Amino acid sequence: MKIDLAVDRQTLRPGEGITGTVELRDYPKGVKVTVSLQGEEIVGANHLFRSYVLPLLEDSYTFQSTGEKVQSEPFSFNLPDKIPPSYASWDLRCQYFLKARARPRILEEISRLHLTLLPPADPWLEANSKEMVVEKGGVKLIAHVEAPHVYTGELVRGELLLSQEEAHAQLPERISFRLAAIEESKVSDYRKVLWLQSHDIEPTNAAEMPINGFFEFPVDETAPFTGEWNLFRVHYGFRVGMTPAGGGREERQSLPIQVYRAYEPIETPPQTEF
Repeated sequence: MKIDLAVDRQTLRPGEGITGTVELRDYPKGVKVTVSLQGEEIVGANHLFRSYVLPLLEDSYTFQSTGEKVQSEPFSFNLPDKIPPSYASWDLRCQYFLKARARPRILEEISRLHLTLLPPADPWLEANSKEMVVEKGGVKLIAHVEAPHVYTGELVRGELLLSQEEAHAQLPERISFRLAAIEESKVSDYRKVLWLQSHDIEPTNAAEMPINGFFEFPVDETAPFTGEWNLFRVHYGFRVGMTPAGGGREERQSLPIQVYRAYEPIETPPQTEF
């Protein structure tokens, strides 16, 4: 005896339908078979004794075997319009799957098929640049970010401008700027920096003012997308800071960066020849 699941596709978006079949081989007549669509969030996915599971979705369909040598039973489910996308890391999960189960003998037979739920269509905005200003000891640092929202595989980039607002003001000891990706739980103390990119600049007093420069941070194609789930969230932040001459407390400003998943290659605009 054997039970198998097959579906038209395993990658879906919220609000879409799922159709498929359950195939039974050599099942006796009258066995109850249940097909279910399930979804859940997990915090502490790799910790058996301190994991937290939140069921998100469960829908089921039940039928009985006919006793045929090979029986194919169709089924269909509809996903809710508002449901979080799939996500998986070492400790956090949002996962969806189909499960067919039957008990023709003492032991229950199970067939399981994972589904990938994509985020909703990216709420892509026009390129709204952002400006961050840090001032300390008569010196002003302006960080101009080209766009606070990017696709995976693109760059977070911008321009830096350091100027003296007061005559003879000492230049800062260090200018730092960084981009970090963080995932954190809403129900526990779990917080992890997935990756961090940073650069430091140490301006010299002999430098001609104002000082102008550029920065860019690549977002890998496999980087996680920004998201908000019931039990956890994933977010990115760009931060710029300035340490005054002689040391002391760093003055800093932060800016959230939205990262959207690029599931298809991003088209490059055609180049105009002159």
